[in-house]
Amino acid sequence: MPNSSNAWGTNTVQATINHYYYPERWAADAAGATVVKALAETKVGRMLDQIDAELARHGGPWFLGERFSVVDPYAFVLCRWTRGFARPARELPHVKPWLDRMLARPAVQRAFASEGLTAPFV
Repeated sequence: MPNSSNAWGTNTVQATINHYYYPERWAADAAGATVVKALAETKVGRMLDQIDAELARHGGPWFLGERFSVVDPYAFVLCRWTRGFARPARELPHVKPWLDRMLARPAVQRAFASEGLTAPFV
């Protein structure tokens, strides 16, 4: 049974963001889905604050510091999913420069081109 501080039984961006994109799965009607979506956006926002704080803490160019790792593209995708939020990841002061570095990577540019993705990318 989930505890009161984590009523949805999840503490990860990926799992929580599903509530934002698929709120009808957790609500009985449209009004409930609206509430679920808003709560998910708020909870993801707090998680984005943690991401921002981690980037600020070490001051390195990549998520784990000086070296690019598998965490960077994974976290990039999670941040990309917030592009429609009232406060998307790109608005956080330490996340924005990191996202810009990710967007400048040739592999990311190729992936967006091959998928036909258009702006806003994040």
